[in-house]
Amino acid sequence: LLTRAGAAVAATDTLGERVDLAKRLGVEAVGEPDALARWVGEQSEGRGADLVVVTGGGAPVLPRAAALVRDGGAVHYFAGGAGGELPLPLEMLYHRELTLTATYSASPADLAEAHALVVGGELILEPLITHRLPLSEVARGVDMMLRREALKVFIVAEGA
Repeated sequence: LLTRAGAAVAATDTLGERVDLAKRLGVEAVGEPDALARWVGEQSEGRGADLVVVTGGGAPVLPRAAALVRDGGAVHYFAGGAGGELPLPLEMLYHRELTLTATYSASPADLAEAHALVVGGELILEPLITHRLPLSEVARGVDMMLRREALKVFIVAEGA
């Protein structure tokens, strides 16, 4: 997790293992969506979050994300193509002056910067890796991810 100094980081997830991991990694508030909404309200004196990043749940979670963000705030969608139609009324975006952005993937420059942070030891990713499998078991790793039995599967060369 990267955050500017003084910025609070909160998260919600339906999988208990991910909630536990977020707590171990220092996320300040993590829990069910309603509890998280109360926490955001308390921390922001009722204004809402400056930024909400959606990384799972697809389009159906966008209304909840928009409800968490302050007027003039931003929602960033990085959650895959689940869901067809945008479930946010244009009127809400307009009247609340919300910014909605989305990305599909990182740019080469972003990947280079992320690589430098990992190699330089500024990002500790080891807690995110729940399984290490040889290349010959990549299908098993994908299956584990699909069944939500693993958070991140690290594939290694045979014999490594």
